[in-house]
Amino acid sequence: MNANMDATKGPNGPIDSRRSMRSSTEVLIIGFGLSVIPLIRELEKDGINYLIVSNGESIWDKLEKHERLDFDLVSSMHTTLYSFELVNREVTDRYLTSKEYLTFIRTYQAKYDAKLVKDWVTLLENHISHSIVHTKSGGVFHAKHLIISTAFKRKMNELLNAFDYSSAKNKTIAMMGMGDSFNLMVSKLIPYDNRIILITNGFILLDKLLFYDNVSYTLDQLEFHNLRHVSRLFYGKTFPIGLDFVVMCQKLFKFVPIKQIYSKYPLAVPTTSLINGKTYMHGLQHSPVPNGLIAVKYWPIDSYQKLFDNDSLKQFISDGYLLNDIAFFLERGLVQLWPKRETTIDRKSRTIRWKDNETKYDYIVDADHETPNLPEILASHGGAASRRYEYVYRHNFMGVVPKELRNIYFIGLPTK
Repeated sequence: MNANMDATKGPNGPIDSRRSMRSSTEVLIIGFGLSVIPLIRELEKDGINYLIVSNGESIWDKLEKHERLDFDLVSSMHTTLYSFELVNREVTDRYLTSKEYLTFIRTYQAKYDAKLVKDWVTLLENHISHSIVHTKSGGVFHAKHLIISTAFKRKMNELLNAFDYSSAKNKTIAMMGMGDSFNLMVSKLIPYDNRIILITNGFILLDKLLFYDNVSYTLDQLEFHNLRHVSRLFYGKTFPIGLDFVVMCQKLFKFVPIKQIYSKYPLAVPTTSLINGKTYMHGLQHSPVPNGLIAVKYWPIDSYQKLFDNDSLKQFISDGYLLNDIAFFLERGLVQLWPKRETTIDRKSRTIRWKDNETKYDYIVDADHETPNLPEILASHGGAASRRYEYVYRHNFMGVVPKELRNIYFIGLPTK
């Protein structure tokens, strides 16, 4: 967001930095990612005055700069694209590549670029009837309503850009967690004879694509989004690891051992229970899991072959469709699973130990949680002294409306 204000465009042409020192608008949007596009469409439709303040460099821009747009997304086109975009293109049961997704984002950003002020927000002052926004270049904005869509801060975002894959050959790599980003890294490291050890509390394996009678189905087609109150019931029966199904089978077919129809990799597919609204994982850790269970969408090797095993395979790989069948890698011993709560890490000697297994590692990839990328926010209501706002997801209705702030709304921030 530390851009040249003189080159910034406004609703009536370029915004001069001196003129923009004091600007008033009904709605001010901080951040210019894809999550605000539907809101902007509605503001345009209703003729509501608004401005956008953003530096314009997203994680996607950084990935492009570092030539790391070499993967496909973990959500299909039906789930990733907005409905107003879907009607304009032929949609198939496939996953967008990162290059296609960035092109999609930029198409809409270009459409609303005239409303963009390129700058970095440093401070928000929230009052009962309005907010005052200060920027790095000295700009001050007065807004009745404030929308914050500034995404997350994560070490993993930098790691995806900075990790030196070219030097990671015949190495031992310890990964301190699992998720879609870790799975992406594994898919890039596997071909170069690296020994990969996932030190994790467990995760759920979800096929990225299923085939039945030569017809493909993506996960999002099975999530029952349109069934309203009963969707939670059906979603719980299909999305998690199948505990309800197993219990039913045991009641109907008592001769079927649970281990034959349930967990093949106990570390990769942990059993869970819900106690006082908190999820517990048996056999792996007995403390609550802050962000729930981790689900990883991966390409099963049979589905990957069915789609890409033809004369265009090299092109598909170049586009970013990488084989990331973590179940296959586990089966073949290409990836090992170590329980985090039982693993000792000595960073000084660069060793990890689990029971009698001790090994030196060449790289260690640390896990971290998503945290909101928020500027400093000061709340001053009803004549009380200003206090610094601290984001707590439980204090935000539906993740959007913070109870401690007035006329400020969050878009795209975590709700659990």
